[in-house]
Amino acid sequence: MPTRHFLSSSEPLGLQVAKWINSRDNKDKLIVTPTEGAAREICKNLENNVGVSFPFTQPMQALLPERDNVATPIERSFAWAKAILQSKSEDLKEIFWTKKPESTSELLKCGRKLSSLCDELAEAGLNPKKLLQFHFKRDCYDSDRWSAICRLHEYYEIFLKHWQICDPNTLRLEQISKPERKIKNIIIASLPDLPRAFELYAQKLEDKGTKVDVLVWNPANEDQDYFDSWGRPIPKIWKDLPLNIKDEQILVSKSARDEAYIATKFTLEAPTSLVLADSKISGLISSELAAKGRNAYLPEGRLLTNCEASKIALNWEDFRHTKDLRSLRSLLELPAFCNILDGKKSISQTDALMAIDHLLGKSIADTFDLAWKTSKALNKEAKLDKQNIRSKVHLLLGSVQKQLNKSALELIEVAFADNDTPSSYSSKRVIEIGRQLVNSLAFKDWKENQNIPSQLWSQALHGEKSQEPPNEGLIILNGWLEAPWLCQERIILCGLIESKIPQTIDGDAFLPDSVRSKLGLGDNSQRYARDAYLLGALIASYPIKKLRLSYSKYDNSGDPNKASRLLHSTNLEKLPSRVQFLSQPNVTNNIILHRQTNWRWKLPKDLPIIKKISPTQFESYLLCPFRFCIEKVLLCKSVPIASHEMDAAAFGKLIHQVLENFGREIIPMGKAMLELDEVSIRKRAQELLVQVVHVKFGKHPAPAVQIQIANALARIHAFARVQAKCFSEGWVILNVERKLQ
Repeated sequence: MPTRHFLSSSEPLGLQVAKWINSRDNKDKLIVTPTEGAAREICKNLENNVGVSFPFTQPMQALLPERDNVATPIERSFAWAKAILQSKSEDLKEIFWTKKPESTSELLKCGRKLSSLCDELAEAGLNPKKLLQFHFKRDCYDSDRWSAICRLHEYYEIFLKHWQICDPNTLRLEQISKPERKIKNIIIASLPDLPRAFELYAQKLEDKGTKVDVLVWNPANEDQDYFDSWGRPIPKIWKDLPLNIKDEQILVSKSARDEAYIATKFTLEAPTSLVLADSKISGLISSELAAKGRNAYLPEGRLLTNCEASKIALNWEDFRHTKDLRSLRSLLELPAFCNILDGKKSISQTDALMAIDHLLGKSIADTFDLAWKTSKALNKEAKLDKQNIRSKVHLLLGSVQKQLNKSALELIEVAFADNDTPSSYSSKRVIEIGRQLVNSLAFKDWKENQNIPSQLWSQALHGEKSQEPPNEGLIILNGWLEAPWLCQERIILCGLIESKIPQTIDGDAFLPDSVRSKLGLGDNSQRYARDAYLLGALIASYPIKKLRLSYSKYDNSGDPNKASRLLHSTNLEKLPSRVQFLSQPNVTNNIILHRQTNWRWKLPKDLPIIKKISPTQFESYLLCPFRFCIEKVLLCKSVPIASHEMDAAAFGKLIHQVLENFGREIIPMGKAMLELDEVSIRKRAQELLVQVVHVKFGKHPAPAVQIQIANALARIHAFARVQAKCFSEGWVILNVERKLQ
């Protein structure tokens, strides 16, 4: 049995774990953490241990041996797709019930789902065959369906073996039965949801003499019997255990936007850890931080499909297949793609966009082949001027024609060669995935002339994320499992709504909640116990004024949210008041100015009756009934001077003039402008705004104008943020107010 060690100090958890490790022998240790962020926090406090290096890993990662022939996610999906095509219709009917997948995209999508199913089974140390053999007897839960999945899995393994690659879950199960690693000591650092698979693995090693230590975070000094031997909270105990939450710690907002506003304000007031239980609110919080001049950082990364390299990979293969000019138009909007076409300075991106817009809007050509044929004929008729739109069309089509024999991977490798910009992390990952597809034996007979089809690119990039290292000054949007490992003095937990915390699984097609615990998988009760334990530990670790629990009554779409059950977890006598508090009348944190009416003019009781108006007067009435009444009914000749307050047009011209001056000022810099960051852009644009204001309104504008200038300044700051991002992507300002045909 493992040895449990309870950490109950008020110090940060990463520091406590590091101190415990430092006090022991520092040889042949394997430290298992719940997240990579937890490992980083421990490492920060191990830096003084000179010459000592610790292998850190996560549970399922520890079970996977380091080998070169492990199947990639897309290879696994493709193997399942081939297995589906190989299977009998009776088996497919058991699995898919109604319509079996037929198209390539449908087959690969189903393959991805079956891979995820096997990943879940592997967390319990199972595969379809073991599950059917040891857990399901005849006439029990879906035995016929699992028999069909088992036969499908056999085909799946045959295809992987033929391609000389190994299923990662098969390797994990082999490690559990016959561990290869020789480890003197395993340290499980506060994992409240340790997978059953790693437990079996650790038990095997323990039988061979490995010492297993389990560190349990217990700042609330809960009874040790509340945890099992592996540090997991016991569901039947924690389901009724009240949490010591104070009403003043709970922030109830009307909408998700209000919640983001409150969370941002609380975070920026003092050093604060920001934790999101609901990832959907991350966009709103990022916007609120940007409005305050700060940037957000997502530790889990951003979707790889949003980067330029991915867009080139997908759109280029589509264009080569369909020759649709609209696909080419999407590619020409990408600076990296245009740099490939502009290799010999034959055509600029501006001219390329003008040419493609001419083809789409003023010609009958809708495909590249038709446009190329027409362009060659026109070029033979006459020598065209380079400034002529037809010449630009011919240059564009000629540049594209030279690239048609190249694959998307070749284009990406050229476009992002020696790229040291932040986007290089994404492009390098896309190139790595592309090379895996080209070199894999799985796609040897399926690639089109050694090129990767768009369906393969799409499935290979699906769900992949690009994780760039954080810069200083960024506000990290941490996930829920990172909360125990954060070290700021204050913490705010956002998005505490039902189904997000505690996490729940409802309606799983293969593994419903009713059978998960029998299989050794985490079920809803286990997740509730985990999240209740973590929240209770956070409450015990932070003073009342340093911890905030936030939720919004409506999401960003206006649909109602339910407050997390954890917020209702209190003593029975306090429950009615807690429910009343959580369902208090809707409030908003947005400032609403109530209209004041005591300024209203006292008009005569008997107003003159207008019996006849001219067409010009009727036009004045349609433009502004109020001014018409002042001038034509009350016959007041003096009206408010327009310069006392900018109308919409004047306000727009003010912003327009500032941005135009900024553009004309930096055009001479050339590509040096790409070095400008958000701070320098904001500072210079703000100076230009002041210059324009002094010319138009003097050094002491009217109060109403001063308010409008402050509004304009906020927009200038937003412009600086967007422009800095454009510069980082390689966009260069070539001209301002240029007239186009």
